[in-house]
Amino acid sequence: LRSVVDVFVAYARGSAGGGTADDSRGNEVDDEMTGAAARLARALCAKPAHMRGSNSNNDGGDSGGDGHTFERRLCRQFVDFLIVEGEVNWKNRKPDDNNNVGAIPRSRSTAAMFLTLWATISQLPLEVLKPIFLPMLICGLTYFAAEREDLKEQKEILTSIQSAAAVRAWLASSPSSIDSSTKKKVSTLLLESLGPCGASHTSDCGCHPNVLGQIVRLAASFLEKDNNIESTSPKLVVEVGSDGEQGKIPKQMQMEVEETLLQIVLFLAKCDNGYEIVKRKQADMISLELVKAVSTNDLDRKGYDFSVSGQFATKVDGNNHVDAAKLVHRLQSRSNIVISAVVVPISTTLIAALRDGKDETLKSESAELSLPSSL
Repeated sequence: LRSVVDVFVAYARGSAGGGTADDSRGNEVDDEMTGAAARLARALCAKPAHMRGSNSNNDGGDSGGDGHTFERRLCRQFVDFLIVEGEVNWKNRKPDDNNNVGAIPRSRSTAAMFLTLWATISQLPLEVLKPIFLPMLICGLTYFAAEREDLKEQKEILTSIQSAAAVRAWLASSPSSIDSSTKKKVSTLLLESLGPCGASHTSDCGCHPNVLGQIVRLAASFLEKDNNIESTSPKLVVEVGSDGEQGKIPKQMQMEVEETLLQIVLFLAKCDNGYEIVKRKQADMISLELVKAVSTNDLDRKGYDFSVSGQFATKVDGNNHVDAAKLVHRLQSRSNIVISAVVVPISTTLIAALRDGKDETLKSESAELSLPSSL
């Protein structure tokens, strides 16, 4: 897929001009490149006539048995791309770097892949994105993924940090030209209740896991002090290359997850379409979703959480009932994360704009600036 995108999108030359697909010269996104990505996405999502209405496995082995072999392979390559981009970002982060979003220069080839990904998402229906793209992307954030034999055989199990970093890389790359329909699709993927392996799940009672809530829980796990793990165990169990420094990794991971949380909120705030009354309603909606994310759900009560290792979402309490004191402690940790990772950065931006008298900036900003007071 990367080679196809290079040929049809990265080499499309508009006003930026110059450079090659692999260098960082002329990697600005221009109209020619955006148009090329949209055309390629339409071609990729146009199912061949002989496959329409067919659920057969004769086209190369549709493991899902739903006739979406091509879409599954397409999504797999996009997710693999996001995993690599996410790891590049957080593994190259400095522990004292508090503003790492977009810090690593993108080649034109990488920018083309992101554009094609977003154009493809705009073409694919939710009926494909929810059962195929989303579970691949967030399997490290969902409970029971490590127990699934089909994922083990395909080596598709991600660690929690891999999924979180991939989500951040994805959302941070959203183009300014993204349409309202695509925004709505992505918002649904981020906020809709999840089953144990990432599939859509609805229920009548209580608050249920979604991507936003799982990111909140992963971020809060770095603050946990009362998990049932022996004090002699490493605080964070991660694979570090020979040139890595073990002491830097925990802070890097924590900062990456917190930025993922902020990135989700900032993306949701973009969905206000610029109308003042919609901004206020959007801020209220995001605030409500954050309150739901902080609130205790049924799986919290059953002992499921992210272990101190930050690697997988597992059942960290052996029994099926967690005592009230521990539930309250974890709820407090989640509340602290929302305040420190979301409210404080946004409030700081708001205060700076007010101090500098940037009235036009304040008027043009999205729902995010209304969020602290709404929350």
